[in-house]
Amino acid sequence: MAQVGVPLRRLLRPGDWAVFAIACAVAAGSHWLGRSHDPAQAGGSVIVEVAGHPAGRWRMAERGSLRRDTVQALKGPMVLETTERSVRVIASSCPDHWCEREAPLMGPGGALICLPNRLIVRMDGGTRLAAVHAITQ
Repeated sequence: MAQVGVPLRRLLRPGDWAVFAIACAVAAGSHWLGRSHDPAQAGGSVIVEVAGHPAGRWRMAERGSLRRDTVQALKGPMVLETTERSVRVIASSCPDHWCEREAPLMGPGGALICLPNRLIVRMDGGTRLAAVHAITQ
C-alpha cells in the first residue's frame, strides 16, 4: 500500500517503468490498428446473401446519417438499417423476428443471420467469422 507523501517515482522500480512503457505502447498500437479496420473509414460495405446467392451490396452510411435498405428474402422483404459503423435488421418477414432482436453487427468478421429467410448479412474486410450473431429454434 502506498504511503502518504512518498513520491510515485520512489514506489516504482526501474523495471516497473519499463513494463508501464511497453503496456502504453501496446495500447496505443492496438488503438491505431483498430482504427485502420474501421468500416466507415475504410469505405467498407455491407454484403447480403439470400440462400447462398448475392442479394445486395452497399457502402456504409455517411457519418451522422442513417440508411435503410429493403432486401427480398425467401419469406418476404427485410429492412436493414446501416449507420457509419453498424448494420442491423429492423423489420423482417420471418415468423419469430429473432433477427430484429439481435445486436447490431459492428465490424468485419461477424454476421447477422436469419435462418427462416436464409439471409446472411456481413461487412467486408474480414475473411473469418469472428462473431456470429444467430439464434436458431
